[in-house]
Amino acid sequence: MSGELIPGARSSENALEPTGASVPLAAWQGLSTPQDSPAFNWGRYWSAVKRYKWLVLGIAILGTGIGVLLASLQKPEYEVNASVWVSMDQPSRNGGPIVAEDPMDASTWVNLLLSRRIVDNIVRKRHLYITPENPADTALFGNFDLAPTFGTGAYTLAVNSAGNEYVLMAGDKTIERGAVGDSIGRKIGFLWQPSTTMLRPGQTVEFTVVRPTSAAADIANRITGTMPERSSTLRLQLTGNDPQRAASTMNALLEEFVHVSTDLKRANYVEVVNTIGDQMQQADSLLHASQEAYQRFKVHTITLPSEGGALPAGAETSQGQNQNPMLAGDPVTANFMQLKVQQQSLQQDEQALEQVLAQAKSGTLTPDVFLAIPSVHTQGKALETVINKLYLKEDSLRAMRQIYTDDYKGVKDLQQEVTTLKAQTVPTLTRQLIGQLKAQDAELQNRINGSSRELQKIPARTIEEMRLQNDMLIAQQLANRLRTNLQEAKLAELSVTPEVQVLDTAIAPAMPTNAQAGFRILFMAVAMGLAGGIGLAFLLDRVDPRIRYPEQVTHEMGLNILGAVPHIRKQKDGVLDPEETAQVIESFRTIRLNLAHEHMGGSPIIFTVTSPGPGDGKSLVSANLALSFAEAGYRTVLVDGDIRRGELHAMFGLDRRPGLTDYLIGEAPLDTVLRDSSHENLSVLPCGTRRHRGPELLVSEGLAHLMAELQRRADVVIVDSPPLGAGVDPFIMATATKNMLMVLRTGISDRKMAEAKLTLVDRLPVRVVGVVLNDIRQAGAYRYYSYLYGYSVVDEDVPQLESEVGALTGKRS
Repeated sequence: MSGELIPGARSSENALEPTGASVPLAAWQGLSTPQDSPAFNWGRYWSAVKRYKWLVLGIAILGTGIGVLLASLQKPEYEVNASVWVSMDQPSRNGGPIVAEDPMDASTWVNLLLSRRIVDNIVRKRHLYITPENPADTALFGNFDLAPTFGTGAYTLAVNSAGNEYVLMAGDKTIERGAVGDSIGRKIGFLWQPSTTMLRPGQTVEFTVVRPTSAAADIANRITGTMPERSSTLRLQLTGNDPQRAASTMNALLEEFVHVSTDLKRANYVEVVNTIGDQMQQADSLLHASQEAYQRFKVHTITLPSEGGALPAGAETSQGQNQNPMLAGDPVTANFMQLKVQQQSLQQDEQALEQVLAQAKSGTLTPDVFLAIPSVHTQGKALETVINKLYLKEDSLRAMRQIYTDDYKGVKDLQQEVTTLKAQTVPTLTRQLIGQLKAQDAELQNRINGSSRELQKIPARTIEEMRLQNDMLIAQQLANRLRTNLQEAKLAELSVTPEVQVLDTAIAPAMPTNAQAGFRILFMAVAMGLAGGIGLAFLLDRVDPRIRYPEQVTHEMGLNILGAVPHIRKQKDGVLDPEETAQVIESFRTIRLNLAHEHMGGSPIIFTVTSPGPGDGKSLVSANLALSFAEAGYRTVLVDGDIRRGELHAMFGLDRRPGLTDYLIGEAPLDTVLRDSSHENLSVLPCGTRRHRGPELLVSEGLAHLMAELQRRADVVIVDSPPLGAGVDPFIMATATKNMLMVLRTGISDRKMAEAKLTLVDRLPVRVVGVVLNDIRQAGAYRYYSYLYGYSVVDEDVPQLESEVGALTGKRS
């Protein structure tokens, strides 16, 4: 229809129809002003999720698919459990240095179970270095063995349909061909000859061979052992993909564990017996030497006279049960002789200890030499205890070296303790004992000097006899002690009992321990996919350069929102929805109110309408805003300032020429170019003839005269200019009108371009009166910009649809 302004008609910027409805700030509050940004805008993020809902859904579906794939690739894992009772009681020891401490503590039992001696043996016995793809093929490898040099990897054994030939392959490479019944894999170090009855015609066997040490390390990594403090129960767990194989492997390890621990205990007692035997030989030699020395002394002195009579044969020392009758009748002499004997014994022991200390400095310390020094047993209890401890540590070190290598931490620690005892503790205690003996020697010397004049004639051989008797007695005591310990150790060796007993054997579990792992993986994949999609939506929202939210206008651009034009949807028959049409009408009334309030003072309302780019709907906003002012009784002039692509004349059914450019160039007067429209109070000035030098015409004085004349004739002058990105035209028009109204279309207008162009406006004498948000949706951040449904204005004399749509389209109600 001629003269109608259709909201759906596209301007030169290809503006959308006014759709959806949202309101600016309340009209009675005047223009909206920038507010402080909220700490966290949930509405904005929810809008971003809804806008990218298909992206979020796609990433969530992708994550779910990956989770399903990972869950399907998850191999079932089973856990078998067993428990072992370990005897922590130590056998009774009464032999001092000849007893070796048992080195097995809680951690050592676990290390013993995981040692190569046990695990490697089980791996080779049970062929655990071979893993058939099908557990049913395990029986084929009953006689499988490896040569010193062999190949590892994945292999396939295929038997032909006749069942008389086989092919051994590694991947796509053929390793060997031969007749069924022959040895298989000799070229790569396999010692394997399965019987012909076990290989069926057409059978394919896939298996993997690894090094036994690698298989043993894998089993050791899958075994965990715990032994609580002050407990004798060792609890073991083994995980694996085959429950039957895991259970049989655990039981085999337990059997080997019991056997090896018993052998180690027996070997420990054997070592103790051997050590005591060596010490017994040294003690017998010492006793024999002391007896011979005493015998030689008696032979040489039996006929020699002594003061007060001959010394009776077999006379005992003061430590013996019977004393010499001569000495018993002379207490001074007896005391002097005892002092001399003690002094001489102390001096000999002191010399012996100094010799031993010299040996220790040269690194040739032998603990056995301390056994021949009487003072070590009588006064050097601390030294004797350390010597006993040194024997114990050396025995333990020899026992552990039968199990572990020198690189094992326990062996290193014992070796360090033995070295410390020999190099530091024993020499230190020896020097202390020497100092003690010297102090006693000095004290004895003082006492001897006091009575020496009375006893100078006592024969020295009496003292020597007493010393020899003392040496012989000490040697006899040592030999008897070692002989008793040797008999105890031999009895212990013969009665060795296992220190380890299996309490609970392993049973193959029916359900895998990671049965819930697949569900957890799937849940995590779905959650991560959903989180990733939402996170990507947030990121895209942050980097989106287009106008999306009101706060981008108010807080980031610092502009006032004068109103918001909602999105309006057509019904299936193409007719506009009356309620949504009413929302659009109310939005322009709000914009009109805000503009009128902004220009209070009696002067005409004049402003230029522009937008950052094409497609923002500025021409549609200009036309409908002009209609709204005209409907309110304002004498309104709508100027099509887009001399490049203006199409306002088509909206109102008018001729484009003559128009603005024709007036500026002087070819047509104002009354000719200014045309009345079919709407009351509304005149339209088309853009006119398109001219190459049109922008230059805008900077002429004619434009200023035109604006002054239009303000004299009208109450409202609205100039529809090209987009800011089109050239200098909008800036010239805004300078002429002094006011600019910015149209921003949500989801379309480029915010960065608008900010850049506004920096140019800041340099001009132009006031940006505010922003009109176009094509908003009544949800999310714009849910408060809508109007109540059912409150549209109704003309009782005219049907409701016609009265409301008429204001929007230009029909007279």
